[in-house]
Amino acid sequence: NHDAWANPEAAAIQIAENLKKVLDENKIEKVNVIAHSKGGIDIRYAISKLGIKDNIASVTMISSPNHGSKTLDGFYKFFGEKLFKFIAVFVNFWFKILGDKEPDFFKATYLLRASSMEKFNLEIKDEPSIPVQTFAGKMKGMFSDIIMSFTYFVLHFRDGDNDGMVGIESAKWGNFRGLLEGN
Repeated sequence: NHDAWANPEAAAIQIAENLKKVLDENKIEKVNVIAHSKGGIDIRYAISKLGIKDNIASVTMISSPNHGSKTLDGFYKFFGEKLFKFIAVFVNFWFKILGDKEPDFFKATYLLRASSMEKFNLEIKDEPSIPVQTFAGKMKGMFSDIIMSFTYFVLHFRDGDNDGMVGIESAKWGNFRGLLEGN
């Protein structure tokens, strides 16, 4: 129950609040977190900055863009921030309709650039007592998922093999457990 396109700070606050509810309602002290895509970045921020580390037993990330997207860096450089801010108006509107409370497409995509994630990774430190494992996803080929075929194709030039949104190398973090390849 957190916004898909909130910036990671806002999403982390939502996660921390929801975590406290789950812990209280179920009378438990810790949870194992399984995070997909940007959710991995959100939970890393929450653990590092929002004081929830004592409530997390482990973190498993699947296709989280831990090293960001070189493709997004290229898009920002080529198209500029103004275009992304313009597009964000429409994406934010659409995701509000779908249920996000505070979508912020511009800030989220800006952070998910490889250059921004490099800075993020210097500031957001993993808690040594919390085991972190990651898996990367990979589409078998451009047409193995018709919905993601275009994004797979575009990402493949700068980010290499990917799952349609996140490159394999970007997903590697902590104890990298391997590749999940689609049919």
